[in-house]
Amino acid sequence: MLKLKREEGFTLIELMIVVAIIGILAAIAIPNFIRFQLRSKAGEAKLNLVAIRSAEGGYFGEFGSYIEMANAEPQTTGLDAVAPGSTKRRWSACPATITMADPGHCIMGYFPEGPTYFDYGVASDGPGNAALAPGSVASEYWADALSDIDGDGTDNIWAIRVPQQGTVDAMAAVAAGVNGCATVLDEFGNDQLYSSVGPCGVGFGNTIF
Repeated sequence: MLKLKREEGFTLIELMIVVAIIGILAAIAIPNFIRFQLRSKAGEAKLNLVAIRSAEGGYFGEFGSYIEMANAEPQTTGLDAVAPGSTKRRWSACPATITMADPGHCIMGYFPEGPTYFDYGVASDGPGNAALAPGSVASEYWADALSDIDGDGTDNIWAIRVPQQGTVDAMAAVAAGVNGCATVLDEFGNDQLYSSVGPCGVGFGNTIF
């Protein structure tokens, strides 16, 4: 007697349930993944500000003065001179022979590994790089970094302020950074950080994501 082979398969209801489960998982996972990406991008500012601090320290150790980046890189003078957003932009190039009239990052010997999301600037208590001379030097500085990596129109700013050597928790002449940072907060939300990188407002950085 010939037996018919029964064909196995999924019912429409079973397929709909699987699709619904996948949709729920995606709705949970995708926003978390996006936030993870934004946190990773926000970390750029911390790394580059620490690198700028190292470059400034090296220059000060050799020449007894800090250097300004009065024009924010890369928005003001960079090769991609556009406002910060969700894409990286290139910095201005440094000439083969550096003079005190060149961009500040060239003078201090700092250049990022590639394009950046953030705009970077350094304000100091000096007369400007081109006017630096013995007896007229920059003894403190404020470096800050600004971006809008999620494109929501809200700036995300980090900074580091370095007071004059020999002083503690005091900035005699520099009230704010090039990108507008006027406070550097610790983990408790207090404006107490000096010589360390911190957010310039509650909710900035990875806490906003």
